[in-house]
Amino acid sequence: MKKNIYSTVLLLFALFVLSHCSSPKSLLNKGDYYQASISAIQKLRSSPNNANAQTVIVQAYPLALQLGQRAIANAQLRNDVAKYDEIIFQYSQLNNLSNQIYACPKAYELIGTPQEFLSELEQTKVKAAEQFYNQGVNALKNNTIDQARLAYSYFSRANAYSPGYRDVIKKIEEAWFYSTLHVVVYPPQTSMRFQVSADFFYNNLIAEMTRTNQYKFVRFYTPDEARNEGMTNPNQYI
Repeated sequence: MKKNIYSTVLLLFALFVLSHCSSPKSLLNKGDYYQASISAIQKLRSSPNNANAQTVIVQAYPLALQLGQRAIANAQLRNDVAKYDEIIFQYSQLNNLSNQIYACPKAYELIGTPQEFLSELEQTKVKAAEQFYNQGVNALKNNTIDQARLAYSYFSRANAYSPGYRDVIKKIEEAWFYSTLHVVVYPPQTSMRFQVSADFFYNNLIAEMTRTNQYKFVRFYTPDEARNEGMTNPNQYI
C-alpha cells in the first residue's frame, strides 16, 4: 500500500513539474516564443478568460514573428542550398502560427490579423527546387554511381519542394538507373531430370530476392529481362 502511495505521489509530482516546465509563461521566459504562443493559444481555446495565457500570447507572438523573420534574413545571406530548408521551416512555422490564431477567437481578438507568408513560402519552394534540380544535373554529369546517387537525392528533394518541377520525374528515374547495381542472376545448371524443380526454385529465388531487397539501388534481373531491356554491361553476374 505504501509503495502504491509513493508511486502515485511521484507520478503527480512529475506531472506537476512537466506541466509547469511546458506552461506558456515558462516557455516565454525561456525565449521559446513560438511554442509559448502555441501553448497560450491552446489554453485560450479551452479557457478564453485565462489571464496568463492572454498575457503570454500578446507578448510572445510579436517576438515569435520577429525571431522567425530574423532567422529567415540570416539564412538568406548564406550561399549553400541547405539555407532553403531553414527558410521554408521558418515560413511554415509562422504560417502555422497564423492559422492557429485564426482558429482561436480569443487569440484573434487579442492579436488581430496575424501576418502570413504564403506567397513567400511558395516562391522559396520553387527556388529550392531549382537549386536542387541544378545540383542534380551537375552531379549526374560526373558519370559515377556515387554522384548518380547524390543526383537522385537532389532531384528527389527538388520534387518534394515543387512536385513535377520541369522534368524532375524523368531525372529521378534517370538518376536511379545510373545509381543502381544491375545484377543478372543465372538459373542453376542441372540435368533434365531435375529441370522442373530447378526452374521452380529459380523463379521463386528471383521473386524472393526482389521482394526482400533492402537496398534501393540494387536490382536483380533474369537473363531474359536483361536482354529485353538492352542491358549489355550489367554490374554483376550471379
